[in-house]
Amino acid sequence: MIAERGPALPTSAYDYDLPPELIAQEPTAVRGQSRLLVVDRSSAVDRSSAVDRSSAGALRDTTFPAIVDLIPPGDLLVLNTTRVRHARFLGTRPSGAPAEVLLLHPAMGDAWIAIGKPGSALRPGKRIRLDDDVAIETVEVLDDGNRVVRFVGADAADAIARHGRLPLPPYIRRDPSGDDEQRYQTVYADREGSVAAPTAGLHFTTELLAAVEQRGVRIGRLDLEVGPGTFRPVD
Repeated sequence: MIAERGPALPTSAYDYDLPPELIAQEPTAVRGQSRLLVVDRSSAVDRSSAVDRSSAGALRDTTFPAIVDLIPPGDLLVLNTTRVRHARFLGTRPSGAPAEVLLLHPAMGDAWIAIGKPGSALRPGKRIRLDDDVAIETVEVLDDGNRVVRFVGADAADAIARHGRLPLPPYIRRDPSGDDEQRYQTVYADREGSVAAPTAGLHFTTELLAAVEQRGVRIGRLDLEVGPGTFRPVD
C-alpha cells in the first residue's frame, strides 16, 4: 500500500511563540537533574475530539530521574552512541569580515561536505582563513546548496583539533565552554560523526542507565549520525 501524500503546508504553519527567556542557555548544574514533563496516557484525552482538555489531568511535572520508573520492565531502550564532531569553524574572508563553516561529513579524498555563511564566502575558489597558515577552500557548490570544501595548510584531523568548535545549536546564544566538552556529549557517546547531539540522551547518567537496566529494561545501541537540520530553517 502506498500512502497518499497530504497537502503541502506553508512554513508559517510551524510557527509558534517561544519566549527567548524560556530557552535554557546552560545545562543543569548536575547532569540528570533536568525537568521532565510526563504525559499520563491512562488519563489522556483524544486530541482530535472537542472534549475540554483543561481537566484531563494528563500532564505531570517531575525531574529526569523519574524516567527509571516510567519505562516498563521488558521494554527496549535504544541509545544513539554517536559523538559530536568539533565541526564548526569561525574564520575571516580576505576583507577581514567574519565567515563560518560547518562540516557535515567526509567526501571523496581529502574533501568534506559542508554548509556555511555567508553563502557568498563559500563560492568555488574562495577561502576562509582560520589562521595565518590554515584556510578552508570551497571546491564546488552542489545542487542542494551544500559545499564541497577542503583544508589548505593542514590536514583535516589537524585543522579540526586546532580550530574546530563544538557546534552548539543556534538557539544557544553563547560560545561553547570547557564544560560543554562533556555536557554536550552523552555519557555513552562512542564514534565521532554528528554535527549535533542526540539531545534526549544528554540527560542520562551512567547511574540512571544502570538503574534502568536493573529494572529489567533491555538496552540497545546504534550509531545514527545527527545531521544539520537544527542549523537550517524549516523548508
